Amino acid sequence: MLNRKTAIQWVYEIASLVVLLVERPGNGDQKKKEAISIVKALAQAFGLKLPEPFFTMGLSLIIDRIVNHLNKSLWKPLEAVG
Repeated sequence: MLNRKTAIQWVYEIASLVVLLVERPGNGDQKKKEAISIVKALAQAFGLKLPEPFFTMGLSLIIDRIVNHLNKSLWKPLEAVG
């Protein structure tokens, strides 16, 4: 069983991967819902015990942070090329 800090770190890392997997032009709210659903399912499959508010509020903020970082770093140079 992971402690809470390690579980949240695991969720952050998985969310980073999932954000990349669901990426496509537009539909930001739909992509976020898909990402939350996938991360929540994976967390449950691995037996992570996190409170529901974490998935409804905390994970949303984590995804926003990841997307903001990617918008400033990875995706911005790709838009300049395309």
